[in-house]
Formats: sequence, C-alpha cells, structure tokens
Amino acid sequence: PGSLGARDAKAVSAKQKQKQNRETQTSEEDTETTRARRATLIRLASAREPVATFASPPSLERFLTDAMAPGEPAVLKGLAFAWPAFAKWRDPTYLRAVAGARTVPVETGEHYLHATHARELVTLDAFLDEYV
Repeated sequence: PGSLGARDAKAVSAKQKQKQNRETQTSEEDTETTRARRATLIRLASAREPVATFASPPSLERFLTDAMAPGEPAVLKGLAFAWPAFAKWRDPTYLRAVAGARTVPVETGEHYLHATHARELVTLDAFLDEYV
C-alpha cells in the first residue's frame, strides 16, 4: 500500500510539472504577443509624418499602392455614406422589422455618475416609441 501511495504522489507531481510547463509556455506566448502588439502601437503612435488621407474612397489599385503596400496607417473619409447600413439603420421602420423584439440596454441621464443616470433593458420597439 505504501508504494502505491508513492507512485500516486509521483504521478501527481509529474502532472503538476506538466501543467506548470504548459502555463509557463502560454504565459511566454502571451507576453511575446503583448510585446509585438505594444511595439506596433508605439511605432504607429510615434509616427511624426502626416498620415495619408483619402478625401473620398480611393480605387482599389490606389488603396493597395498608397496605403497597403507601404504598411502605413491611412484615413479613409466618406466610406460610411456608401455603406448600405448607413441608410437602413437610420430608418425606424427597418429597425423595427429586423430587430424590434430584441432586448437592448438603455442608459439615460446626463452621465453615469449623475443622479439622473439610469439603466434598463427594453425592446428596441419600446426604445423607438419613447426616444425617437
């Protein structure tokens, strides 16, 4: 009986070591990913040159050449107007048809620290009836 307990203890110890090794490996991978993301953000945030800006949606060729190929950030203006949702999501009739019965969180009041701040769950239909 004593040797069975020792074997069990060794098996548990081995499993604990395997778990620690996996956790260490995962932690190192997470750290490496975090470092890479941080380096990218620092590089982008510290750019001293102006960012390329497209006043209107560029052609695919121009976007690929001027924005994607150099791997630099770019500002694309006016794209939302061409997006079908831009018009559809402004139409209460459309919203009621596709999501009127859905429950949505609503916050009211000046700001979340103000005495008038309140939160509630309502259907999109009820929200549109009361606030739009």
